[in-house]
Amino acid sequence: MSKWSRTYWSDLAERVVATFIVTLIPAWVAAGNVAHLDWVNALELAGSAAGLSLLKGLLANLANPESGPSLLPAPPAPEVSPFHDGNDNPLGDH
Repeated sequence: MSKWSRTYWSDLAERVVATFIVTLIPAWVAAGNVAHLDWVNALELAGSAAGLSLLKGLLANLANPESGPSLLPAPPAPEVSPFHDGNDNPLGDH
């Protein structure tokens, strides 16, 4: 993955949106229903968590562009044997 590729931005956007949603849902559940939810505080909390997720993703990519928005190293690509078709079938046995 190159440093600022389309894949990187897609991965980062997915992480930020997911963080926002999974932070907002517990606030909604704790309130009991939407009418009792303190929307200002809930949105501030979810927005702060999403902002920190965005910052972490940007800094992680600057530290190691190969890992994208993650602090963990990118997983290795799967190995494909030249003697198998990728589905664990020996070549020629179809």
